[in-house]
Amino acid sequence: MNEKQKYQIYKFIISEIAKQTDQNESEFDRLKKMKLLYFFCALSSQRPEFYGIFDNFYALPLGPVESDVYTVEKKKEKPIIEDFISVELKEKIILAIRSIVSSLPLIFKADSWRLVELSHESKVWQEAFKLAKSQGKLSEKMNQEGLLTEKLFS
Repeated sequence: MNEKQKYQIYKFIISEIAKQTDQNESEFDRLKKMKLLYFFCALSSQRPEFYGIFDNFYALPLGPVESDVYTVEKKKEKPIIEDFISVELKEKIILAIRSIVSSLPLIFKADSWRLVELSHESKVWQEAFKLAKSQGKLSEKMNQEGLLTEKLFS
């Protein structure tokens, strides 16, 4: 999947999180949106499917970031969004958010810095970031298999 397609799905996810949690999406900073995407993928029962779409997470100092989405997000000119997302995928996203909100009602309402703190509890992030630091780098690709199997908050 290319960056523009990932970005469109990401935008739908962020919009739907805001809608389902009665928040104003325009008040989300980039940091919060990156963490919301990570927690959406990490906590979803559809984790393999969503990590199949968002398959380029890196451990950075402020937690996991999907590199392809971040690359598009930080551009001044965003791609024109064409609605290619299937009804089926939209429904899966909506149900996944609803499920996460019902089991962890405050996770998507946390502020950016609390989400950073929570993301640092990930063993997969810790291992990748430790490796990055040992090599004198600020980022390292996170282990995809680890992301698929890690149980957060258990």
